[in-house]
Amino acid sequence: MINVLILSLTLIFFSLSILGYGLLFNNKFFKLDLNTGEHGLIGFFILYLISVFFNFFISINIFFSLTILSLGLIFFFIFFFKKQNIFFDRFHLLILIVGVLSTITINLHDDHLLYQLPYIDLKQQFKIIFGLIHLNDTLAYQHGLYDTMSLFNLPFYQNRFVFLIPVIFLMFFLSIIKDKINLENEGVIFYYCFFILTLFLLKFTRSKEFGTDVPVIALLFLIQIYSLEYLKNKNIENFYKMIIFSLLAVFYKLYAVLIIFNFIIFYKEIFNFTKKIFQKKKIILFLIIFGFSVTFTKSFINSGCLNYPVTLTCVDKNLASWSIGKEFASYRSNHLKASIKGWLPYVRSTNFNDLIMPENYLEKFKFNFHKNVFKDPDLERLIIVILAVFIIFFINISFNYKSIRNENYNKKYHTILLGSGISCLLWFIMLPHVRYGGYAYVSFFLFILMNYFFSFKKISKLFFISFISILVFYFSAKNFKRINKEIYSIVDQKIYNEFPIPVYEDIDYKQMIKNEINFNISKHKTICGLIAFPCLPFHYRNLDIHISEIKNYKFLVSNGNQRKNLLIKEIKEINDFKRGRSGYHDNLIIKD
Repeated sequence: MINVLILSLTLIFFSLSILGYGLLFNNKFFKLDLNTGEHGLIGFFILYLISVFFNFFISINIFFSLTILSLGLIFFFIFFFKKQNIFFDRFHLLILIVGVLSTITINLHDDHLLYQLPYIDLKQQFKIIFGLIHLNDTLAYQHGLYDTMSLFNLPFYQNRFVFLIPVIFLMFFLSIIKDKINLENEGVIFYYCFFILTLFLLKFTRSKEFGTDVPVIALLFLIQIYSLEYLKNKNIENFYKMIIFSLLAVFYKLYAVLIIFNFIIFYKEIFNFTKKIFQKKKIILFLIIFGFSVTFTKSFINSGCLNYPVTLTCVDKNLASWSIGKEFASYRSNHLKASIKGWLPYVRSTNFNDLIMPENYLEKFKFNFHKNVFKDPDLERLIIVILAVFIIFFINISFNYKSIRNENYNKKYHTILLGSGISCLLWFIMLPHVRYGGYAYVSFFLFILMNYFFSFKKISKLFFISFISILVFYFSAKNFKRINKEIYSIVDQKIYNEFPIPVYEDIDYKQMIKNEINFNISKHKTICGLIAFPCLPFHYRNLDIHISEIKNYKFLVSNGNQRKNLLIKEIKEINDFKRGRSGYHDNLIIKD
């Protein structure tokens, strides 16, 4: 019980610190009319910039972290006692309880030892590393939220609370949605917020599911709501908010760039609005320039690419010795594209008899890959999204069946229908997985399309409260059942004593001298976890890698072709293992 209290107090401490930065920067610079949740998300934006910028010069060590977190808490209390733009009520308490319930778990994200914790740990130990990609190329992916998470390092517990951060992000988001739901209003905004609340209470019930994709999806939902609000009230502040949160979404994950088509609604005013940014909101212009500068610079230093693994953004080794090179980036890019476009479901459907490589798969299924995508369990998630949309729609019909026909459709919605349609179509062609924005792109397009034919009217306050209460009860019951099951499944006494504070797995390793540097070689085939730098997974133990130091900056260089061949071998061995061949170890742990 004491650990649950510690976890809850830590969650509150982190939340208030983040909120403090949002309050400070909005009151001093943005000067927008924001609610509590929006201030929190602004705080996330500022902390991302702080983490990335300062890591160019120093490590994000515990002293820096405590300074940043303490200042955030001080900023919060300054504005709290001034009673400026801060409002808490019983619904915020409910959101806090929901957040705490979702964090009580021993099951962390599947990739927490592959790249999440290693990336955070390296930022905390060292200032930015040139060629970090050569240790593990997944460390060079776009890790915007993990950059922020690296700031949340505490004495004694170190990084054991960092996975509260995505939950806090969702808590701020749900706070915004709560404030957007006004039972006295009618229209598509209310019903869309109703859908979002329903989706999150049904689908995202534990923190393991809160990777970096869920916060991005939340931001996409938010931008879509602001676009609807602008069509309703023509308030330019919605334009400013859309820009700020679009930037944050893109810094977290590049696929969020598809939301740009929502800005079509400003086609008449874009010149005047841009002019006002230069005249009155220069801080937004600064965010755009500074944000992209530090983001692309970080990526280039880590990998030799402005945005790894987008091949066009990469340079060759003759221009940057630490670069991974275009050839390896191209192979990894094809690997990711094939994974998104149904490669693994196809291989599974052949019972692993057709062990086609990613680039060959993309060529073979250039135009008909969707038939394989639909074999993926991800299809069930898409069906859940569509069902949730229609459940909310039928609720609308049941209360307004006499006047459901939209006789007063406003032509101003034509632009947003076009924009959402383009986003949805491009998502379906390029990124047909719901985790890559599909939750937002598909549902928003369906709502706007239905708004063309049908009107959205008021519903009973009693029904709405009862419906949400049932969902909260379902969410809570599901979590209590999960928590009880997890407690009884614990066999390690240390994990049991620390529950629900996570205990990270220790991975055994051995040392090997490579190019006069002492390397730690993990006894796990594919991950290093929190093994001290420099570490290579066992599969990459023979990689020829060089480490040098220039003016206290570490430079890593390896042979891109050798790394590519090792990656190809790893993919083949994993497929052989799944097929039941003996070409792969019986398990991933290497025994002496």
